[in-house]
Amino acid sequence: MVITLILVEFLIFSFIGGILDLLYNFATERKWSNTGYFKAPFCPIYGFGGLVLIFLFKILTFLSPAVQIIIAASVMVVGEYVGGIFTEKVLRLKLWDYSASRFHLHGYIHPLHSFYWLVLTIFFYFVLILR
Repeated sequence: MVITLILVEFLIFSFIGGILDLLYNFATERKWSNTGYFKAPFCPIYGFGGLVLIFLFKILTFLSPAVQIIIAASVMVVGEYVGGIFTEKVLRLKLWDYSASRFHLHGYIHPLHSFYWLVLTIFFYFVLILR
C-alpha cells in the first residue's frame, strides 16, 4: 500500500512538473515545446522532488517553517544540479542549459530558477503539507 502511494505521488508530481515546464516554455518562448526526456508532459525530476519534499517536511517538523522551507528549497536546487549532471553524463542529453544566464553554475543552476524552486517549495509546504 505504501509503495503504491509513493508511485502515485511520483506520477502526479512528474505530470504536474511536465505541465509547469510546458507553461513556462510557452510563457518565455511563445511556443509549445516539450523540453523533457519524454514525449508527454512528464518530468521525473519533479516526481523525485515532490517525494523528497514530503520526506523532508516529515522529518524536519522540529524546525520552524521558515527553516524547513529554506532547507527544502536548497535540497531542490542541489537536486536540479545533480539531475542536470545525471542527464548529461548518463542519458547523454542536456535537458536544460543556463550557461547563457549570468551567475550560473556549470549551466545546471542559476539564481532565477533557484528562486522558482523556493516559490514552489513554499507553495508545496502551505498547500500540501499544512492542508
